[in-house]
Amino acid sequence: MDETTFHYSIACSSPGCAEAPRYKIAAPWSHGPLRELKNYGLACERHLGPLLDRARDHHGKLAMRDDEVVGPVEVFSLVPGHRDGQLPRLTEPTTDA
Repeated sequence: MDETTFHYSIACSSPGCAEAPRYKIAAPWSHGPLRELKNYGLACERHLGPLLDRARDHHGKLAMRDDEVVGPVEVFSLVPGHRDGQLPRLTEPTTDA
């Protein structure tokens, strides 16, 4: 049995950016008893504004079934070791973009 640990690095979702993300851009989603965050991308400090704008644009075009509920696009701080439901939500993200 191979005991090699799988490692990967995550990067900002902005094309060509290799920076480590600090934020998750997502919307609360539910379908019956299932609840999760619909992921629109990960953002570094520099690309938060443009990626948030892109997510809101995509969110506005989302086709849903009658039994699905999707909340507004929000920004969450990525915290190592935390699952989606534990990520702190930013109420008013600050960007320099």
